[in-house]
Amino acid sequence: MKSKELKQHSVDWLYEQIFELRKGIYPPYQRKDRIWPLEDNQLLIDSILRDYDIQKFYFRVISNDEFEVVDGQQRLKALFSYKCNRFRLPISIEDIDGDSIANCRLCDLEETFQNKFKDTLLDICWLYDYTDIEAANFFQRLQKGVPLVPAEKRHAMIDSNMRNIVTELTKKNEVFKVCDFNNKRFEHEDAIAKILYLHLNGRPTALGHVPMERAYEKYKYLTNDDIAIVELNKALNFVKVAFNNKLKKLNRNGLITLSYLYTILSENYNLNNSKASEFAQSYIDIDDERIYNKEKPVKMQDQEFMKYDLDMRYNSKIHLEGRYEFLEERFIKSMSLIRKDKKRFLNNEAKNLVKRRDRNVCQECGANCEKVPWASDHIVAHTNGGATSIKNSQLLCRECNSRKGNK
Repeated sequence: MKSKELKQHSVDWLYEQIFELRKGIYPPYQRKDRIWPLEDNQLLIDSILRDYDIQKFYFRVISNDEFEVVDGQQRLKALFSYKCNRFRLPISIEDIDGDSIANCRLCDLEETFQNKFKDTLLDICWLYDYTDIEAANFFQRLQKGVPLVPAEKRHAMIDSNMRNIVTELTKKNEVFKVCDFNNKRFEHEDAIAKILYLHLNGRPTALGHVPMERAYEKYKYLTNDDIAIVELNKALNFVKVAFNNKLKKLNRNGLITLSYLYTILSENYNLNNSKASEFAQSYIDIDDERIYNKEKPVKMQDQEFMKYDLDMRYNSKIHLEGRYEFLEERFIKSMSLIRKDKKRFLNNEAKNLVKRRDRNVCQECGANCEKVPWASDHIVAHTNGGATSIKNSQLLCRECNSRKGNK
C-alpha cells in the first residue's frame, strides 16, 4: 500500500548516501545532467547559508539499500558540487552578519559556515510502495509549476513503449555527429520522436506538443520490428552519410525535415548512398538561398522562399506539407532524379522468356536452372533506377540471387 513519510536529513548524510555509497539513483524520466546555470547553483547555497527554506525533496524507496530521487536532482547536484569545491559564490554577494562569503568555495568559508552548510537539515518526503509508473506520474505532477519542456514531459511517459523505443534509438544513433544541436534538454529525443511519428503516420502531420503526446499514447504498444522503425533507421543512416564531410551541419528542424524527405523521395526515385553527397549539397544550397533571401529588402524577396522560411519555423500540418512540397520539387530538379519503374516484377511469360534466352544457365555461377530453383533478376537494380524489363533482366539461380540481394 502506498504511503509517504517526511524526514529530515543533513547535506552530509545525503552526500554520503548518494555520492559516496551510491544508494540513491536518478530515474530515467528525470531531466538530463547540468541544466542549472551557475547562478542558480550559487543562489541555492546562499539560501542555505542564510537559513532560507528549501523546497522538500522526494525519494522513492526501492529496497533497504537503494532509493530513487523522484524530485530534487538538480538541487542535490548543486549541493554536492559545492561540497566538492567545484564552484565559488559570486564576488558581489552580500556579507552574512558582517562575515564575507564572496568568491568563496566551501573550503574558503569560515569553519562555522562550513559546518552550517554540512549540517543543514533538508526535508525529504519518502515514498513507499510506489511503482515505476506511479513515481513517474508523481514526478510529472510535481513539475506542473516548473517549466519542463515538452520533450522532458514525454521522456517521463515511461508507460509508453514509443517513449522507450525513442530513447534507445537516440542512444545508438550516430546521425547527431552531423548535427549542430545538443541533447541538453532531450532535443535529440525530440527530433527522433518527430521523425518516427512522421514514418508511423505515413504522411506529413502536425508535430506540436499536444499531437506528440497523443502519439505517445496512440503508439504505447509499439514494437521494435515495426516497418516505420526500419524506414527511420534507413533515412537517418542516409542523412549521416550525406552530411558526413559537409561543413554545414543540421539543426533540429533540418534533421527532421530531411530524414522524412528522403523517405518521400526514395519511394519513387533512385536515391542510394551514391547520391547522398548531392542530396546534402542540394539542401545546403537551398538553405543558403533562404538565408540570403531574408537579407534582402522585403519588396525584393522571393515570395516562394519567404513562404518556405515560414514553413520551416512551424510544425503544423499545413507548414510541413508546404516545406515538403517546396523541397521535393527542387530536389528532383537539382539532383536530376530518375523515377523508378512502377512495375517491380516481370510477369511469368516474360520470366520464362528470360530463362529461355539465357539457355537455362545461371548468369553468375553457370548452374543448370532446370535442376535448381531460379529467379529473374534486375541487372541494374530496381532501387538504382533499373527498368523492370526483359532487356534489364538475367537468369540467376536462387543462391546467386540471394547472395546478390544481400550485397
